[in-house]
Amino acid sequence: MRRVNLDDLLAGSEPVLTPGAWDPLTGRILQRMGAKCLVVGGWVTGASIAVAEPLLTMTEQVEAAGRVARAVEVPVIVDGHTGYGDAVHVTRAVREYEAAGIDCIQLEDQLFPKRAHYHQAREHVVPQSVMVEKLIYACRARHSKAFKVLARTDAHGAVGGSLEEAIVRLRAYKEAGADILMPFASPGDHPEELNIEMLKRVRREIPDIPMVWSAGEARDEREPDIRTVFDIGYKIIMFPTNFLIASVQRTMEHFAEIQRSGRAMLLNSDAVKLEIERAIGLPELYAIERETTERLPG
Repeated sequence: MRRVNLDDLLAGSEPVLTPGAWDPLTGRILQRMGAKCLVVGGWVTGASIAVAEPLLTMTEQVEAAGRVARAVEVPVIVDGHTGYGDAVHVTRAVREYEAAGIDCIQLEDQLFPKRAHYHQAREHVVPQSVMVEKLIYACRARHSKAFKVLARTDAHGAVGGSLEEAIVRLRAYKEAGADILMPFASPGDHPEELNIEMLKRVRREIPDIPMVWSAGEARDEREPDIRTVFDIGYKIIMFPTNFLIASVQRTMEHFAEIQRSGRAMLLNSDAVKLEIERAIGLPELYAIERETTERLPG
């Protein structure tokens, strides 16, 4: 049961910082740290099961995201990729995501099947009319308007694309019924345009609808900070890949240290272990056992 829904967060006065989770433990830890919303991205889901994102199936994504959604009490936004096909496939995807307890499906206008070269900033998008059709049927498929449809365009960085085309598409996606919009531009896409002026222009030309900025891992000083992006008018600021990358980075560093020193040194490991145990509900189980199977005689 959600304590706060996505509408409540969108109506609030603060940016909705949305870190990426790939499993229930990560979701619980982030929620305990104060995250009010989570995102389950396709890249992290695929990476966590050693599958490249373009090969990820709807079932794999729904199952992974559903486990996160059931473990937390905050809204969960989930990458729905391209909807896994045409309007018929999008219809099923929306129903599966909603039934899994997810709060919002993100749909993008990339080609299906997705191409691996997307991850090297060589992107391809479907015609605008195809994406509009998908969004219309996505909105029709949901049982409740509390379940949000987030429309993302990759046209800015696509082969032959431009910022102008991205803006035109976002307007059309809004008209098609999308609840939230995301102009997507990775650091590899037109880096000279990945700046505050680009963000301002998109927001200025498409007002009066919630917008998302996918912050990712900052690699360049031109990438704006959270407060600046929020002040421009982007309500949800996502960090879909950062936390898996940070986790793997620390794993690599820790094993390298074991190999070098022969010791498994971890600072504050007891505190971290305790936080994990709290996140998975171990103190509650201790309490139950004290009242039942571990109850002292007399």
